[in-house]
Amino acid sequence: MRSRLEIRLTAADVDQRVVIRRLRPGPDDVEQMTDGLGILEECDAQSFAVRTRDGQLVVIPSTRALAGKVVPPAPPPRRRRKVPNLLNDAAARRVTAQLQYRYQRPDDLAGGYG
Repeated sequence: MRSRLEIRLTAADVDQRVVIRRLRPGPDDVEQMTDGLGILEECDAQSFAVRTRDGQLVVIPSTRALAGKVVPPAPPPRRRRKVPNLLNDAAARRVTAQLQYRYQRPDDLAGGYG
């Protein structure tokens, strides 16, 4: 079964998150379909204005819009997992001191070579 492209957006959907499928000019004068996702700021008979996540306002003429609908709010950002600190501060200082001692030049060591 094939789905129909339908614009289901009205002025009542302003300030809601929407997706609009539209045609845009592509290379070699071939039109390409692309989706615009964001907050609907304006909706009238001539165009739709959608504010994207990066703050850009995209104005889509009604003649280029193929389909549109309200979508659920964006999911919250994922939290990064913290890597457990396997060394306590004292152990970390000891390891750092050992590494610094190992990688000193011979003439920097106490007593030196000559």
